[in-house]
Amino acid sequence: MLVLLERGIDVRSSISVDGDAAEDLRDSHVVDFAVRDKEGSLLEIHQVKSTIKSDESAYSPADAIRVLTRMIRNESARLYVLTTNARPSLGLAELVEALKSFRTGEIGGDDLVVRLREICWRSPAALQHIDRVEADDLVQRFSLCEIEARSESETDVSARILDRVSSWRRSIQLPLGQRAGGVLCGYLENAVFKRGASHGSGLDSSSMTFEEFCRELAMASEIIADVVSLREYGDGIFAVPPASGVLRTREMTLLEDRLLAGGKSSIGPKRCALVGKSGIGKTRLAAMYCHRNRALYDRIVWIDAESDSSIVSSLARSKIFSDLVSTESSSRESAPHVSERFRSRIDDTPGRWLLVLDNAVSFGAIEKWIPRHSDIHVVFTSINARDWGSTQPIEVRRFERHESVQLLLASVVDDGCEIESGQIESAADAVCDLLGDWPLAIRVAAASLGTRGRLITHCDLYRDEIDRYRLLADDELERDGYDKPLLAALHIAVDGVLSRSYERAISDSGEVASEFAAVCSVLAPTAIPAKMVYEAATTDLSVLIDTSRSPATDVDEYSLLRTINSLRTASLINDSVEVDARSNVGALSDRYDMNEIVQHVIRQKFDLYVVVEQVGGFVSHWIAHYMDHDSIRFALEVEPHAEALLTRLHQLSDPPNLCALLAGNLAHLYHKQGRYDDAERLLNDELNWLEAKERPHLVSLCKTHQQLATVLLNRGDDRSAVVEHLIQSLEAMNGEVARSGWDWDGGGVAASIVDIVGMLERRISAERPGGRGSEREIILSIRAEAIAAMKRFGFASPFLIEYSSIQRDLEVGDYPAVLDKCRQVRQSLKLTSEQRVEVDLCEIEALAYTSNYSKLEECVGDLKVRLDLEPNVHAEAAASILDCVQALIVPGILGGVSSKLACRTLLGLANGMRLNDFDRYCSKIFTCCLERWLGNRDAFREQRNEVALLDPVAPGQRRRVGPGIPDMPKMLRDYAMTDPEPVARRQFQLTMLDWMLKLEQNRN
Repeated sequence: MLVLLERGIDVRSSISVDGDAAEDLRDSHVVDFAVRDKEGSLLEIHQVKSTIKSDESAYSPADAIRVLTRMIRNESARLYVLTTNARPSLGLAELVEALKSFRTGEIGGDDLVVRLREICWRSPAALQHIDRVEADDLVQRFSLCEIEARSESETDVSARILDRVSSWRRSIQLPLGQRAGGVLCGYLENAVFKRGASHGSGLDSSSMTFEEFCRELAMASEIIADVVSLREYGDGIFAVPPASGVLRTREMTLLEDRLLAGGKSSIGPKRCALVGKSGIGKTRLAAMYCHRNRALYDRIVWIDAESDSSIVSSLARSKIFSDLVSTESSSRESAPHVSERFRSRIDDTPGRWLLVLDNAVSFGAIEKWIPRHSDIHVVFTSINARDWGSTQPIEVRRFERHESVQLLLASVVDDGCEIESGQIESAADAVCDLLGDWPLAIRVAAASLGTRGRLITHCDLYRDEIDRYRLLADDELERDGYDKPLLAALHIAVDGVLSRSYERAISDSGEVASEFAAVCSVLAPTAIPAKMVYEAATTDLSVLIDTSRSPATDVDEYSLLRTINSLRTASLINDSVEVDARSNVGALSDRYDMNEIVQHVIRQKFDLYVVVEQVGGFVSHWIAHYMDHDSIRFALEVEPHAEALLTRLHQLSDPPNLCALLAGNLAHLYHKQGRYDDAERLLNDELNWLEAKERPHLVSLCKTHQQLATVLLNRGDDRSAVVEHLIQSLEAMNGEVARSGWDWDGGGVAASIVDIVGMLERRISAERPGGRGSEREIILSIRAEAIAAMKRFGFASPFLIEYSSIQRDLEVGDYPAVLDKCRQVRQSLKLTSEQRVEVDLCEIEALAYTSNYSKLEECVGDLKVRLDLEPNVHAEAAASILDCVQALIVPGILGGVSSKLACRTLLGLANGMRLNDFDRYCSKIFTCCLERWLGNRDAFREQRNEVALLDPVAPGQRRRVGPGIPDMPKMLRDYAMTDPEPVARRQFQLTMLDWMLKLEQNRN
């Protein structure tokens, strides 16, 4: 159909699948489909022979002859086409050539028959078919036969169809993505071939005109996107917590009136905040609304909105949004960028959305996450009753008494004991009155009492226990306005669990509920990974010396199950919603939630310093392990727990060293995400903790100063601050060496310092060839000291040695050597994702200078794929990418041969990363020059205006890179500044860039 449309067929013609009833077909069983004109007359007949293993099955000329001789007996057609995806045999190629010669008149009918007999001489059946055709005087109809044979798998055929469909839609300005294209092609195939795969199944016949086909082919992108989303992700209800419990009629009515005002089918954005104390039932009410009104929404999204990190973690576990984290956030974008992608995903997808932001702090804290979609309903839950802007909150109050009694009776087990009429209701009423109708307290009380019989017999005893706790001093029990009965009920439940856990530990039952609860109490309240918690609760910190040890490798599943059941029976934890099976694996499987007020009560039972030290060591190890193994998505899921743990540190006067290590590892994760401000804040906190100790931990000080130098460098801060941290890092290193010798992991820190100095040196050289006097001397002395330390530590990174050699070859212009060494490094070393990217960029720059543009475009394409699949590379890769752009763009704008495709792709990669002001200005200059090179004058003028705004030293602009910044082109990082010849070449290129820009400005 696509081919015929391109040939200009009358759109009133049709394609049909015909059964035995077709009057103009003598042999319908050899016709898979036919093309008919608007009057219904036959134009073409098609037969398709398909095979699963296309490369293993050969299609012979004898097979083709048998099919063609049957097809041409349907004499009314004007063309007969046999198509196969099997591998064509040598004889089939001869047959195709013979038919072509007959069709063009090079040979006559008699000669054709002779050729056919020669080709099929080994097949008696084929020879018989040729004899019949000759006897029936049908030889001339072979001139209307065509054979299309190519060895293609089903995947290849589908890809070719998708390519043709995409090309057709592009011609009418209807873009089509890969996933949407697959959905559309599948829909078109079903629409055309309704009859079925064989003549004995499905409809007897079906038909579709080309006009109808074109309408379906031009289906609106919004409709296709809607189908894609629903097919791949569903409506999202699986991500909503269970909605069991008592229906709160008052609050539900208020919520539905707020969101569904104007009728259930009304269109427009609406927001509502459910506010109230922890444990009052806000989350359960929101979940009930989702399940109750599921049919009104096309998609439902449930997110833990306690912090940016918890939101990103929720998205990482989400089926519909996980790609926003894995391909957009990790190294190149921070939370604001992820939120922008998140909003765009919702805004660009049609249909009515319901977004629930659970545990939100305030409207201002999550405003950047709220989409602008014209038909979205947003529900917030929060303990904050204010700060919701124009959104009028609904206060979720305590239960009405009848609701409390209903919940309590539904939560206790019916043990079948004999109860007098009204006795159970009276006991339940007394307990609910005692607990002030607080939902969480009632659930906990039900767990403590257990059965209906105990509710009656132990009601007075339970009241006495509550009263005993209520006699405690206010500072031991009161908290932020929570009633004493609620806290007393929680204390009773927690004490019961801890007591039973101690007794069972003595009997060696395998339950460790006490230790498990303690660990949970200092983590984030949602999505707590049970296996990791079990490890932290039962394993000695000494095992963390082995940094290669995977999290939760030695979990006793039986003991874990008993522990979880003990806490769940007491209503102290709940199952967490698993929103994506991919994250339900390994150490991150089996997640649970613990109410924040429950965590508070549990923390009162333990020595917070001991718990924080133990858990801090393990959480730090989890993050470091996932970072070392490039599992950034898993590290992001641990991130909220690390942040929660660090908040506990501020409650301690003397934080343990392991928690300072946690701050450093979390800062490293922030750095990976481009969150430089957050990373600097954590590292400064770590420094304050370390320096406040009587005997500072010099190893940690050394590493922290080095991390701070890296963060400030990538953020584009003044070089003097970077240099100061490098000096302090070396001072701490020397102090530890004097104290303990060289037997520790200082070699890696020294190597990082060498890398930082190299980047500083390139910046200085790019600003002013030959350096800047004393500043250059200082950083050279730092490098010399760091290199000497590397040698003393015995640190000899094979990659660092090879990479330094590649850099030297780039500086002197020995590009063939660069290409050869890049190939050898990939073959001989096991590279991390960052190292692979650095080697790829060196190769791309060398290919650009050797004008090998075909290979270069291939490498750039591979690099783009790698960055999409493995986005967890440092943002400083942007500087190297821009060096490659420079090598490409200068020959192009000077009239030479270059690659526009590679240049634009690289710029797109750089712009997709988090850039400092230096790199952002550099990228904008290059984009401006590229548009000028491509002849896009309007785009050039737009980019040129942005260049002026971004100039770090433009009049009226605040300096954003540092003092003494000259014109941007002179600041470009340049590997070759130490060699006079490369310096001259690069300076000429930079001058030409500046000249081209100013020339265009003068022309306009």
